[in-house]
Amino acid sequence: TPSSDYNLFFHAPTAIVTGTHSITDTDPLFVDPGAGNYRLQPTSPAADAGVDLGVTTDLDGAARPQGAGFSLGAY
Repeated sequence: TPSSDYNLFFHAPTAIVTGTHSITDTDPLFVDPGAGNYRLQPTSPAADAGVDLGVTTDLDGAARPQGAGFSLGAY
């Protein structure tokens, strides 16, 4: 059984052991997943819920963090 922390699981298998910082069964509130836009809406539960892993830019090249802290995900 995999174990992880600082992740957001939505409609994910329940065989994953999550740490105390992971978010489960919560809509990540992507901007427009149907159109392939997996950026987070400002009210996403993943916004500001991550940790500094030394990644200073996102997939769009924008500086990280934006807001009060690091967000979960690639954007």
